[in-house]
Amino acid sequence: MRRTVRLLPPLAACALLLVAPVARGQQPAPPASRPAPPAAPPPADSELEEKVTVRLAEVQILVTDRDGNPLTDLKPGEVEVREDGESRKIAYLEPFSTAGSLAKAIPQPTPVAAPGEKAAPPETPVAIPNPAPQRWVVVLFDVLNSRTMDRKHWVAAARNWVATDMRPEDRVSLAVLESEGTVRELVPFTGDREILAHALAEDTLLDSYPHRDYTNDMRRIVEDLTETCDSSRYPESCISGATEPLVFEWRGRGEQTLRGLTLFSGSLGAIPGRKAVLFLGPGIVPDPRMTAANAGLAVFGADRLSASSSMAERDANLNQLMLEMTRLAATADVSFFTLDSRPSSLRDQSTDVEQSDGMAERKLFDPFQQIFDVTRGSLDTIAIRTGGRSLHGPSVDKNLPILARSVEGIYSLGFYRDPASSRKPSIKVKVARRGAVVSFPDRYDSRREEPITIPVEVAIGKTEGLAGGILVPVVIQARASSLSFREEEGQDVARIALYAEAITPQGKREASAYQQVEVRLDVSRRGDRSRQAFSHEVPLVLPPGPYRIRVRLSEFGFQHLSDRSVDITLNSDGTVAPGIQNSVQIQGSGRPDPPPPTAERPF
Repeated sequence: MRRTVRLLPPLAACALLLVAPVARGQQPAPPASRPAPPAAPPPADSELEEKVTVRLAEVQILVTDRDGNPLTDLKPGEVEVREDGESRKIAYLEPFSTAGSLAKAIPQPTPVAAPGEKAAPPETPVAIPNPAPQRWVVVLFDVLNSRTMDRKHWVAAARNWVATDMRPEDRVSLAVLESEGTVRELVPFTGDREILAHALAEDTLLDSYPHRDYTNDMRRIVEDLTETCDSSRYPESCISGATEPLVFEWRGRGEQTLRGLTLFSGSLGAIPGRKAVLFLGPGIVPDPRMTAANAGLAVFGADRLSASSSMAERDANLNQLMLEMTRLAATADVSFFTLDSRPSSLRDQSTDVEQSDGMAERKLFDPFQQIFDVTRGSLDTIAIRTGGRSLHGPSVDKNLPILARSVEGIYSLGFYRDPASSRKPSIKVKVARRGAVVSFPDRYDSRREEPITIPVEVAIGKTEGLAGGILVPVVIQARASSLSFREEEGQDVARIALYAEAITPQGKREASAYQQVEVRLDVSRRGDRSRQAFSHEVPLVLPPGPYRIRVRLSEFGFQHLSDRSVDITLNSDGTVAPGIQNSVQIQGSGRPDPPPPTAERPF
């Protein structure tokens, strides 16, 4: 559910108990659990000093078998890394199940103080290990492009997965891709099976949305071309007029789909670590005009139509939008696991034997095969480019759990780069295990833009005692001028996602919350934006104790991102003290240091 938040005067946090100001450009400190890479000592009895530079790089890889099942027991000795053709030494290989393997490094907490007071830095900073990763799974139903009969199977399969395969530590959300490229939450992230089961109780959950069928669309085109253009003296003009309505519809729905997936991926970027989107749908038509033109060639053949004329507008396609969407998803650590439940029998849907024989004789396109293959192929592209998997066929009950488990085949792979290399590397990873399939959720893309870090303030509001613990409002505030606004119906609107979690000194994630909100500003007040700030509360319910409160803010377009944390101690009476009281230094896993903060992601 999206919420609209109020605008405040700048830095209006006078009612807050704790404030953590953060300067622009602050760099996260590396986790204390990783020792520095080894450096060669200077030679004995020599006036020459020798320095050795070690560059540690990290990539994430997804390793599954040929059926998409994750390989969770991979050993470093089974992995070979080559950089520009040269073998590199592996520093570590951490599976998804290892604590801290996917969670981003928590920045060194900023000291906190009461409003108007200057905070002193902590004498002994507490090193807290990253919490164990958990599966963040979105079951996303595409009701913009799909058939009604497929949706019933999706809902039933999702219900069975929640009942049998969902784990207590999982956080699962249900959402639908609707018209105008809107992704609407049916159920926000939760670990409660009963809430999810209640939402999925009826197979008719998605029946109210319009029925879409690419095969029927192509049948309409073939029949219209045969009936209206067969005797035309100018078949090319006739074909253009007959197919234009569906070309317009395919392109419009494709643009809406990609826009919705782009904004949704950017919003999920607020959640740390890898997120899996189980996307159930038939895909899109990447090049609508070319697909329709090829249908004309299939019906009339090259003796009546010029193949070159049908290629004239081939640049009017959605491939660039698809690449931009997958780039942003990869930057936001979102992997799409796609599932097309249409049966393969839809590839052979010629209207009659004579027509089918004629197409085969001309050895040109079969329009039904083409519309089926290009839409399914779009799902393959989205999955592969974001490091996910793509499965097909009507066995949804079998394939959905496979997709959900696939994310557990992600490993963090650290290796030592050539320190003399200054150009972008070409990285290849091989796994010495029969049937292993390796892909890169975090593959390098030179055109991918990283989000800009914006300054935020984090504070703790007035607490409230509840039966299950203490309600702790985590208040997030930032200047409105730091966000990107779009004008909508007389208002400037910025859409952002907020995430907050509380981590104990032992590295346990005690509670977490994710929300999507809208910041609205009257167009007439654009000149005051630099003096305005937005503020929003994310509630966490916690037992008394010391915590590191971590906050992440992400815009839907993923142009801006903030990752901040603050240490508190929550007393049994509900009062909050700055810092982690009576805590001890926590030792880490001995994993080597990450690349320096100036290193390019992921190298």
